[in-house]
Amino acid sequence: DQTYYQSFQVSEYVLPKFEVALQTPLYCSLNSKNLNGTITAKYTYGKPVKGDVTLTFLPLSFWGEKKNITKKFKINGSANFSFNDEEMKKVMEFSEELSEHVDPSSPGPVEILATVTESLTGISRNTSSNVFFKQYDYIIDFFDYATILKPALNFTATVKVTRSDGNRLTLEERRNNIVIEVTQRNHTEYWSRWNRGNQEMKAVQILNYTVPPNGTFKIEFPILDTCSELQLKAYFLDSVSNMEVRGMFMSPSKTYIQLKTRDENIKVGSPFELVVSGNKQLKELSYMVVSRGQLVAVGKQNSTTFSLTPENSWAPKACIIVYYVEEDGEIINDVLKIPVQLVFKNKIKLFWSKANAEPSEKVSLRISVTQPDSIVGIVAVDKSVNLMNTSNDITMEN
Repeated sequence: DQTYYQSFQVSEYVLPKFEVALQTPLYCSLNSKNLNGTITAKYTYGKPVKGDVTLTFLPLSFWGEKKNITKKFKINGSANFSFNDEEMKKVMEFSEELSEHVDPSSPGPVEILATVTESLTGISRNTSSNVFFKQYDYIIDFFDYATILKPALNFTATVKVTRSDGNRLTLEERRNNIVIEVTQRNHTEYWSRWNRGNQEMKAVQILNYTVPPNGTFKIEFPILDTCSELQLKAYFLDSVSNMEVRGMFMSPSKTYIQLKTRDENIKVGSPFELVVSGNKQLKELSYMVVSRGQLVAVGKQNSTTFSLTPENSWAPKACIIVYYVEEDGEIINDVLKIPVQLVFKNKIKLFWSKANAEPSEKVSLRISVTQPDSIVGIVAVDKSVNLMNTSNDITMEN
């Protein structure tokens, strides 16, 4: 027999009857005149809460004296608030002796804590959010790119341009192109009878892109045969962002392949396309799919473009390895990691007879499923329970 022990805590509590939400931008530019946000307080049945708000602006920097801004005001369901740049500078500036530890262009995050006290009962509920300050008004991010270079093949990446305040880019802003400066370097070490040193060669390319409404687009350009270091520098209005990739994929025969997919939303049961490109004639390809430490699929392909259909065992993330073996035994390969969305075969929908109902009023619930003879379980939970803790909820992920 095996014995297991689990500790738990028993404490007295009162289920909350109202919830507090805080809406703030995730990022804020250091050039912004104000940091704006909204507090909402509603009962679980939707009515607004009347009471008092205590709002605290607290820098989370490790260095220096702890300072904060505290504001108090009334609320009736919702209230807007604002911290101006003069207020924020007073609590975020650092003394000279601390300047060596803190970059003034990146002062670190702040926490905004909101406490709402109900006027009728004096019961308080609180919530908080973090805001990160950025040096520029716009954030330029690079993602979905290879972390090692394969000469003679194309380098691809996804670029996303967003406003620091979280709002969508305006039409006027999108009329400006984003300029990307591509620098490809090659460092070679040379020897002579008298000295030793490094020689650097570089090629610079300027690319211009229009910014789509969602701010996200793909870039693609060829990697030079001699490139060992790649630097991208993106410019949009007054904002700048850098990204570097160092190191070449090592191949004795200088043979490389690259695996890509054109599909963005890959779901269980839906085929998606894979494309393999190389700098030499490709042979019969073998592939393996690994997910959660298990080998979930294997196969061979004679085409450089082929489709695979994910199964449930692929979710939530799968690693696809494509390879072939040269006559001298060298394994030519590439790896692609993809997120896979889990899709249930049996789709369930709920329909209430009324959108709103009063206490003791009769309502009906209709349920539809796509697979006949399904066993359906129903549980009704007071929303107050979810406000207190949602960690044990049954979700699609768990």
